[in-house]
Amino acid sequence: MNLISSTLEVLKSNVEFLSCIDNKEYNTSIAALSNSTIGQHFRHLIELYQCLFDQYSSARINYALRKRDKSIETNKEIAISCIENLMSRINDLDFEKKLELALDTNEEEFISTNVKRELLYNLEHAIHHNAMIKIGIHVLNKNFECSAAFGVAPSTIEYQRKSSKRLQ
Repeated sequence: MNLISSTLEVLKSNVEFLSCIDNKEYNTSIAALSNSTIGQHFRHLIELYQCLFDQYSSARINYALRKRDKSIETNKEIAISCIENLMSRINDLDFEKKLELALDTNEEEFISTNVKRELLYNLEHAIHHNAMIKIGIHVLNKNFECSAAFGVAPSTIEYQRKSSKRLQ
């Protein structure tokens, strides 16, 4: 799997997951997640992708400048719409484009990066949050069943497939 297909697969799995939970589960504080909600985790991972996509044209990315849009964290339908929008925009990116990444909110210091590296960062970040979301949903609903691949890195899935190990 390449970076684009891995990103699309993870984003698609987010939409599928969101389609299987209700708004109460989406908005319930979970002690095991430091009293955050599943919605807050989705908002966070969506907004990092939005920073990359929305700031891309300026060639300067600052993840600290995300919107922190409460509607994304409280309404799963808005989150689904945001994710679908990201999926539709991924092929508009020039994956070799050079970028500068702000190291703080003041934008006084930047490091060199590129679109491909930042897309990989966002993919790994989303997988990390998906793993926490998976823990959270099982705290709320022990009988909830989601894809065994949700919250698992594509490389791990591929390794397990090749070694005939089952995802657990």
